[in-house]
Amino acid sequence: MSSRRALAMAVAITSSLIICSDAARAGTFVYVDANAGGAGDGTSWCDAYATLDAALGAIALGTIRVADGTYTPDPTGLADPRDATFALISGVTIEGGYPGCGAVDPDQRDIDAHPTILTGDSNGDDDSGGDNSENCYHVVTAGGVDETAVLDGWLGQPWVACTCSLFTSAGRTLGRHGHSPCMTTEVGSSV
Repeated sequence: MSSRRALAMAVAITSSLIICSDAARAGTFVYVDANAGGAGDGTSWCDAYATLDAALGAIALGTIRVADGTYTPDPTGLADPRDATFALISGVTIEGGYPGCGAVDPDQRDIDAHPTILTGDSNGDDDSGGDNSENCYHVVTAGGVDETAVLDGWLGQPWVACTCSLFTSAGRTLGRHGHSPCMTTEVGSSV
């Protein structure tokens, strides 16, 4: 085989892999809805995972669509429950703002009408005067990810995890600490 033909084949194979990768990413959806109550396998809104942690553990590339509600990182198996975090993944977009199972159009995204909240308040008591001694240190972390790790359409507690790389919300980089872009503000809030 000539060098020119081998090079052409290599380019064709590489191009096919890139196209297939983009197509797979665009077409892979996993669903999260704490109120769905179906099979819990993430394959549809009514069979959605009940937790964002479950979806993050099941996807390597694609989009996680999350219904309105409040989501807290799962501390199961951690020596210190406060180390629980939602760790972003390169190649995965996490979108909040969907009405979820039972809605006329569960895919009709509206982040104002269907607020999706990430919180580190493990006991759910901070708003009622409880202390925050059990709260997660970092609600969201993005260590070692690239620009393909996307968090979009969320409300949440202020996040201060700055061991992160580039990630965006609605097409913009969120905050900066030193040389690493980090989320330090609330996504989707009017603050």
